[in-house]
Amino acid sequence: MKESKELLGQTRKKIKEIITKTVIPSNELNWVYTRNNLRDKIGQFLYSKTKRRPMILPVIVEI
Repeated sequence: MKESKELLGQTRKKIKEIITKTVIPSNELNWVYTRNNLRDKIGQFLYSKTKRRPMILPVIVEI
């Protein structure tokens, strides 16, 4: 159980990094590109850690 908490924490950090690199402050956010980028990068990250391919379903909510 502790290992999964650590993995979730690492995944959250990776998500924040990906979104920070994807968003350009002067331009409008491209939702489709961001969602696909998250799915691909997080899928690769989790595969490298677990050697499994989980289903990644990014949900982006605009505030």
